[in-house]
Amino acid sequence: QKYVETPFGRHFTVWEFIQASQPKNHLFSRKLMSKGDRMCVNAVVQGGAADIIKSSMVKAQHAIKKAGLEDKIRIIMTIHDALEFYVHKSISTQEVIDFLGPLVSPEVPGFPEILAEWHEGRSWGSVVELGLDENGQISDYSYEDENNQKHVFKSLQEAYDH
Repeated sequence: QKYVETPFGRHFTVWEFIQASQPKNHLFSRKLMSKGDRMCVNAVVQGGAADIIKSSMVKAQHAIKKAGLEDKIRIIMTIHDALEFYVHKSISTQEVIDFLGPLVSPEVPGFPEILAEWHEGRSWGSVVELGLDENGQISDYSYEDENNQKHVFKSLQEAYDH
């Protein structure tokens, strides 16, 4: 069929199979077919992950708009499988996690559990990772230094002061 399908039905054409079937490419057909075989697996896995992040982004944006929070919470970019938000200081980080967490960590049949990692910072250069307990409540704040040593703090202010 010369294409594969993501778990959500999006088609991904495997051009290597099409190219390998061309008479002028007969010398390279084994290499092209081998690359095509790898693409068949990769496209399904990465395509499925991309479908999940796109769906999460749309759901989050709709929820933000429905709640009337467009001026307080903004999706500012995606980086591979991460969504980055700008959140006004009048909204607590825990409120954001409670509000957006279920939308960005959906249950997807046939996929492993999707976990969101949460970070907070005053600026791009001062971001700390948030630890969550089993109830989704912030339990600690941490960062790794240039020597890959992890520093853990009980409060955001304590992390910033360090």
